[in-house]
Amino acid sequence: MKAIALLTASQSAVGTGTGGWIVMLVQLLPLALLGIFAVVCIFLCRAIAKRKGLSGSYMWLGLAGIIGLIIVAVIPGKSKAEILMEQKQLLDLGLITAEEFEEQKKQILTQQGEKR
Repeated sequence: MKAIALLTASQSAVGTGTGGWIVMLVQLLPLALLGIFAVVCIFLCRAIAKRKGLSGSYMWLGLAGIIGLIIVAVIPGKSKAEILMEQKQLLDLGLITAEEFEEQKKQILTQQGEKR
């Protein structure tokens, strides 16, 4: 809505010639940059959350910009025990085999460099 108001204001102030379009583009440039920044923050929040084993819905904190990135960065990820319990539940429900469970268990327990 604001963009339409800017468009009409710039066209009436400068005219409909080439100069009017330049003024309009200069006025809309900050809005476009803000949109690009929001999309980048959303994808960064999603990547951070996914790396920590969290839900992808944390990506919407990216709409808060830098603050959202900080929030997602400080949220603790899942511990190894939580991940193993989830895998055990999948095994108990019959959704994975015992071999798959043992493979996942070995992979989780041998992860290096993560404080979990």
